[in-house]
Amino acid sequence: MDDAFLALVSDIIRDTAKTEILPRFRALSASQVQSKTSANDLVTEADILAEQRLSVLLTEIMPESMVVGEEGCHADPDLIRAIGTAPLVWVVDPLDGTANFVSGNPVFATVVALVRDGVTMAGWLHDPVNDVTLCGYRGNGVIRNGVRVRLEPHDRPLSERTGSPGANTPKSLQGRFAHNIRHGSAAHDYMALISGRIEFAAFRRLAPWDHAAGVLLYEEAGGISGFMDGSPYSPSIHEGFLIAAQSRMLWNEIAEAFRSAAS
Repeated sequence: MDDAFLALVSDIIRDTAKTEILPRFRALSASQVQSKTSANDLVTEADILAEQRLSVLLTEIMPESMVVGEEGCHADPDLIRAIGTAPLVWVVDPLDGTANFVSGNPVFATVVALVRDGVTMAGWLHDPVNDVTLCGYRGNGVIRNGVRVRLEPHDRPLSERTGSPGANTPKSLQGRFAHNIRHGSAAHDYMALISGRIEFAAFRRLAPWDHAAGVLLYEEAGGISGFMDGSPYSPSIHEGFLIAAQSRMLWNEIAEAFRSAAS
């Protein structure tokens, strides 16, 4: 795996967004939007066609691989088990932030991770509207549109921090940090974490297509992530509580706030 491989996959993701996603943004008919598990859990024609196209192109460049995508797992829930058992898996969210997409909000993304023997080896986060791609592979840092980036942590009190603690901020954390930002897209949470626009985030929903790429890239940029009990993230673990923060000290402070709320 090298930078040329990252660029090849980036091109596939970008071309798929241009072909299947952007032409349908703010142009969907009612018949092109359906509900899955609830009224807020949506799937569109763009999700389905983008995942189909990515599945074909990604397995063409690595014929020994398979694809585990959000829409494929909705059709066949047992497919998700392959992330921890198959030797080489592409984990795909063709359209992260579907509700935003449907409402005309430009905060959505395409997410791809490459998992080998249960370990995330590479990740891609693509913002189609702004044509921004973050990518990287394990041990080699993060590239943003061809330029290497590195997180620059700030040493300041929690009261001056910006974060995304999720929908239900515990009382032990309320009023203790400066700004609460919610994107409605895990990919945009990770992009904001890597850029430093937010300094911590907490996640309760652990679908692998939401986090496999983001966690790898955030750690490669210098961030800290892990489950609330201190164990490392794994794309084959789909339940728990995941925390990401700029520094170990900040991570510990956020984790302790959530632990005290749970006790």
